[in-house]
Amino acid sequence: MTVRTFAKISRLGTLALFLGLLVGSAAARAQDSVALFESIIKPTFAPDKLTYAKATATGPDSLILTDVVYIPAKSDGGSAPDPINIATVRIDDVDFDAIKRKDAPAHLRLHLEGLASKTASAAQFAELLGPEAGALVKGLDIGKRAANIGLEYKVIGGKELQVREIAFEFPGLLKLRISLDLDGIEPKGDKFSDSSFDNVGLKSGSIVFEDQSFLSSVVAMIAKLESKTEDQVVTDWTAALTLAAANQGEQEVPLANAIAALLKDFRAPKGPLKITFTRPADAKPMKDALAEGLVKTLGAKITYAGETIEPAAKKSP
Repeated sequence: MTVRTFAKISRLGTLALFLGLLVGSAAARAQDSVALFESIIKPTFAPDKLTYAKATATGPDSLILTDVVYIPAKSDGGSAPDPINIATVRIDDVDFDAIKRKDAPAHLRLHLEGLASKTASAAQFAELLGPEAGALVKGLDIGKRAANIGLEYKVIGGKELQVREIAFEFPGLLKLRISLDLDGIEPKGDKFSDSSFDNVGLKSGSIVFEDQSFLSSVVAMIAKLESKTEDQVVTDWTAALTLAAANQGEQEVPLANAIAALLKDFRAPKGPLKITFTRPADAKPMKDALAEGLVKTLGAKITYAGETIEPAAKKSP
């Protein structure tokens, strides 16, 4: 073997060893995410309240849990809660350090897929919200439908919260997507969870609601409960919306008009309803939004079926 050949083999061996160390190190870091989850996050649940068939690391701060079962705590005087089954819990990114020091994570990407109760939970909703809510939950089979939920956010400098997505889906029933960029958070001490949100403002955001059968189901059940026709129920809701918008000023009328248009199409919606928010120059904290109107306070603009709904034209006297 020549010196040159030996040198080549040595370099190749060194490279292989280096790559092996990299791969092994990455695998070890990835495996740490399961260990971190089980040592930091799982203990925050009561013993035996969170179980799963398998935990698989996908990165240093990411993992997947399959066949998850969560048993909620029993409320005082309430009935025993139904176990919640989740086919897959996917954690794509999580701030383990913050949770370890008992603070809210500064960043998180979480998806729950195939979430459902073993039985309908109408009785529990009735305890919390009243019998009509319980009847609605039972009629929609919410307890038995497999929902998908997503949450993705990050905290910027302790004073801004960028919620990229809050996603909520009942397949065949509805889809809801929310994004928010909030600022004006006031730190109180070393923990973000102790911060004050009293004067928080909305820089920008959006809400997208896609109806797949939700409105038709709700209208039908309310009509039955109130002994009215479905069209009468929609007429009553539209009148209430119009009155509420008129009381807050002409700026708010487009919101009511768009929602009324969707309600009118409750049997066959023409597309998603979308609300976008852009901060006005004279914006106030979000706590004033309900009192002074979404358009005035948050710069809300609404579209339905691809069209921006404008106030109805005023009639000449």
